[in-house]
Amino acid sequence: VAPRRRVVLELDVGDLEVLDTATPLHPSRGFARNPAAGGRVSSSTRVAFWYRGQLGVADLVSGEVRITAQLSTPAYDGAFSPDGSKFAYRSQFVDNSGFAGSTLHLLANGANRTLLTVPPLGGHGGPPWGPLSQLHFSADGNYLLDYELFVPPNGPPHFSIFSSDGSALLQSTADKFGVWSPTGATLYFLASDQPGGISGDVHRWRPTGGDVTVAKGLSSYFWPAMAADGSRIVFNSYDRSAPGTANGGMPRLWGLDLASATPSQLSSAISTVPISLAGGAVWSSEEQP
Repeated sequence: VAPRRRVVLELDVGDLEVLDTATPLHPSRGFARNPAAGGRVSSSTRVAFWYRGQLGVADLVSGEVRITAQLSTPAYDGAFSPDGSKFAYRSQFVDNSGFAGSTLHLLANGANRTLLTVPPLGGHGGPPWGPLSQLHFSADGNYLLDYELFVPPNGPPHFSIFSSDGSALLQSTADKFGVWSPTGATLYFLASDQPGGISGDVHRWRPTGGDVTVAKGLSSYFWPAMAADGSRIVFNSYDRSAPGTANGGMPRLWGLDLASATPSQLSSAISTVPISLAGGAVWSSEEQP
C-alpha cells in the first residue's frame, strides 16, 4: 500500500487491481492489469508490476503499459521498492530428486545479485497462521526483509535483513513476521520464544543501534500490518474460546500501541490478514468456524 490511499490487490493468479480507498467502506476500482502477478504504486500516477520474467510500469491515468526489464529467470514471488527502482524476487529450481528449491535475487542499481539459496525441502504441510513468506522493502528503499518459514534444518536462516548492496545485516532462525515503519527503515518483528512458535516478544530493529524489545510476552502474534501513521501495529491473536482445538481459540483483531507498548483487542469478530489504511481504517478477512 503506497501511498496509503490506494491498495494493490492480486485478485487471482495473473489478475491485478488497484483500488482507491479514499472512502474505505466504499472503495472504487481504479485500474486492472492482466497478466500481472504483483505490483506496487510507485508514484501518484504509476504502478510497477511483475509477471514471471518481466517487469513493467502501468500509467493509472492513460492506461499505457510499458515493459521495463526482463529477468534472467522467471519469478514466482516478488517485491518492488517504494519508488519502483529496485526489485527483489524468488525463482525456482528443481533438483535431481524432483523437489524444488529457490534462489532469492535483488535487482538494484544495475546489478542482479543472488542473496541466498534455499535447498529443496520436500513435501510438507502448513500452519493456519501466517504469513509463511515475506519479501518487503523498507520505506526508504534501502533495506530488504526476507522471511521464509519452510527452509531445511541446516539453513539458510528463516529471517534476514539485507542492505541494497546485498549484504546481510541480521539473520535469525527464530524471528518472523516483520513489518516496516511507514517512513525510514525501522522494522518490527516477533522474536518467538519457542521453535516454530507464534508467542514471544515484539522487537524493533534499526540500521543503527540493532534491535530492542518493544513489547513482552504476547501469547500469540501473527498477520501483522503497520498503521498508516506508524502509531500502532494491527495483528491477529488467538483467544481462549475453544480449548482442545488446535490453537485453543479463534483469531481476533488486536492492536499494539507503539508509544505505550500496550496490546489491546480491537474487534470481537473472527478475522485474519488485516490491512491498515489511512485514517485509522482497517480491512480484515472475516471468517467463520
